[in-house]
Amino acid sequence: MPRHPGPRSLGLPDGKTITVETREEGKPPTKTDLHLAAYTQSLYYNVPANAAGTRFLFSAFAVTYGGTRLSSLDILDAIGVYDAHFKFVVFADSQWSYKRLDFDADIGRADRLDNNTINATDPDLRPFIGHGGKLLLYHGWNDVIIAPRNTITYYDQVRRKVGATQADKSVRLFMAPGMAHCDGGEGPSEFDALATLERWVEHGMAPDTITASSSNAGKVVRSRPLCAYPKRAKYVGTGSTDEAKNFRCVTP
Repeated sequence: MPRHPGPRSLGLPDGKTITVETREEGKPPTKTDLHLAAYTQSLYYNVPANAAGTRFLFSAFAVTYGGTRLSSLDILDAIGVYDAHFKFVVFADSQWSYKRLDFDADIGRADRLDNNTINATDPDLRPFIGHGGKLLLYHGWNDVIIAPRNTITYYDQVRRKVGATQADKSVRLFMAPGMAHCDGGEGPSEFDALATLERWVEHGMAPDTITASSSNAGKVVRSRPLCAYPKRAKYVGTGSTDEAKNFRCVTP
């Protein structure tokens, strides 16, 4: 039975600490606790807010419990990705700081400056598809830089815009459980996306699965099938859970 929540001190990158309440005494912070801590850190660093007062919420930050690191990225590392883009690309001002960001005006400025190259969210791929183009999308479920569901939303928008039949012929999305931003993370994240795309374009072999792996000291220690969305990998019930052959792609 859960006991009365007890306080836990979580460290900030500069050595200061904040205290959040955990749900159960003597237990490590839960994801909800860490989420709260991230928000508290956002307040601490006075991160930007929009006109409605809504602040950025960073889900990546450094925290330890009992000597064990519970997160993979420091909050300042996460901020740094965006800070550098606005500092050197958008404003060309090395003295610019993320604390000066005007969310309502500057996001639009960034989009206009690069003609939506980075924020490329136009779902009308009919010209691309009409020229025989193939688009292979993948996203790690543990990505803390770009929300994984953003890519799912875009994929769904493409299907609605160009039609499911055309989309199925030219667009595939693979969600990678445990994979972080682009690669890495706790889940298998090593796979040859380029070779998969080449087989599709040059030989007409549309991918339904991609085998991803994790390695340690050059040796594969785990493999799993990545399934064409919306399918997901399901364990068949026998054999090692570290081998892709013991999983099947099923519709949830």
